[in-house]
Amino acid sequence: MKKRLVMGLAAFLVLCIGFIYWFYFSIPSSFPTDQEVAERINKAFPGAVVSTVLDKLPADERHLVIPFISEEDDYGLSYWVWEQREWKIAEVDGGGRPKIWKVDVKDPSSYRIVWNIRPDQQTHSVSFYAVQHRNYSWGDEFERYVPRVQMEKEVLLSSSQYGMIAFPEEWLSYLESEQQASTSTSHGSTLTSMYMDSTLQFGWNLYDEAKNETHGTWGRRSGESYSFERENIEFLYSVYKSELE
Repeated sequence: MKKRLVMGLAAFLVLCIGFIYWFYFSIPSSFPTDQEVAERINKAFPGAVVSTVLDKLPADERHLVIPFISEEDDYGLSYWVWEQREWKIAEVDGGGRPKIWKVDVKDPSSYRIVWNIRPDQQTHSVSFYAVQHRNYSWGDEFERYVPRVQMEKEVLLSSSQYGMIAFPEEWLSYLESEQQASTSTSHGSTLTSMYMDSTLQFGWNLYDEAKNETHGTWGRRSGESYSFERENIEFLYSVYKSELE
């Protein structure tokens, strides 16, 4: 009797583990068709009025970004996650200004910059910036000076007005060095973390072929976004040439 009870409990445990894996960790199924994507976005965010799905941009196998065009000629973005055995909309952005999707907040290598910029004949490229402003911090047992850091990643827009890029290696190396600094010790005291609350700021700007700033053109719903899942999706701030060194 006791043996059968143990076997029964073991079988039940195996079934539970199997169900948990099947429900939470199963491989994603095929993504909905363009028509289904448009219908679901319009149902979740009626203001989007999606007419054309442009592409499917994978951040990884469980996270996708879908750039789209609306009937009102807005260029927007939608963010999707595979969760509990279905593709769910995490956020819909009525405009396509660049954002960072921190797929795994603790892992900068998972960060993705995405954009969907309205076609503009004067816009030749978009530049993304990682800027660390000069900073000085001190405490009872330590002091630290942080010099200004400015890193740029240029993306030409000649072939496509939308896209997704991972953080450049230079940016990742800097963040890794910040993480190491935040966990180092000075005379037995741990330095205040500057990694989880990073002072590195991320921005962007548009340029014409002569590297002059352009403002681009934006639709009526630019700046409107609606979140449905708890994902770390953040706007990049505008960086002007006058702010660069």
